[in-house]
Amino acid sequence: GKTELGKYSAKYALSELLVCGECGTPYKRVTWARNGKKRIVWRCVSRLEFGTKYCHSSPTLDEEKLHRAIQDAINEFAQAGTEVKEDLLAFTAMAWGGDTAGRVSIIDRRQKLKDITAQQALLLEQVLANMGDDILNAQLKAMMEEKQAIQEQIAAAEQSQTHNAALASRMAELRAWMEQLEVNQAYSDEQARIAVERITVVDAETIRIRFRYPGAEMERKL
Repeated sequence: GKTELGKYSAKYALSELLVCGECGTPYKRVTWARNGKKRIVWRCVSRLEFGTKYCHSSPTLDEEKLHRAIQDAINEFAQAGTEVKEDLLAFTAMAWGGDTAGRVSIIDRRQKLKDITAQQALLLEQVLANMGDDILNAQLKAMMEEKQAIQEQIAAAEQSQTHNAALASRMAELRAWMEQLEVNQAYSDEQARIAVERITVVDAETIRIRFRYPGAEMERKL
């Protein structure tokens, strides 16, 4: 069914998140039955369908161990996020280009452009009346160059303003995402979908978890 993330999801979150580190193929939930006992494991789909033809050494993972490792990682990240959330958000804003210190004021630049345009009109009249005056011609040239520089500053500031609006929206989404993370004892597919972007099977004992928070990854032992 359709989840809060706005996409159609598989029954199990790991069907979307867990991938083979060797071949990149998703993992699939499989039920093994031996001597009347059932065991739930996750296996690389390529290995299931084609044997070792394309994927040679992808391991089989026990679901209980997998869930425990994922939840431990989520709890660790959620706890860190609770303690240093504002620092994380501020650092992310700077990394995304949200540090506005020293940026040009569009209002100030537009007023400056208005003033210099008026000055240019007066100076142009003097130049037309004194075509051979090198000093007036040099002043007019310098003023035109300054006007062009101001126009470029305004264009850059407007582009920055658009960027900042987009950044504010992304930061709001990130803040809301961090608010959803909680420390829980039991694994849940819902929280895994919220917190995790991808889980890569490194080997039989190790998984690499990439969180939806930009650049955050963590390796866990099963």
